[in-house]
Amino acid sequence: DDSQAEVGFTLMAEHRRQGYGQEALAGLLRHLFLDRGMRRVTATTDERNERAVTLLRAVGMRQEALLRESSFWKGELCSEYLFAMLASEF
Repeated sequence: DDSQAEVGFTLMAEHRRQGYGQEALAGLLRHLFLDRGMRRVTATTDERNERAVTLLRAVGMRQEALLRESSFWKGELCSEYLFAMLASEF
């Protein structure tokens, strides 16, 4: 579906907790909704990644689901949160 996008992010440790992630993600959402005409943007994160969850909520994304044991990370079965935002919510 060309009206949907999925975003992801990784920040090096020395650049965390300085607002860069929020600024970059907010700018990306603005671009996707206003310039690219997306209807829906999603993101997933490991349920244990509290900083990512905080960042996704800070830019206005909402948690839609907990996907139990949905992925492997470094050989470990993990559960993920699914976050989303609609253009009408932006």
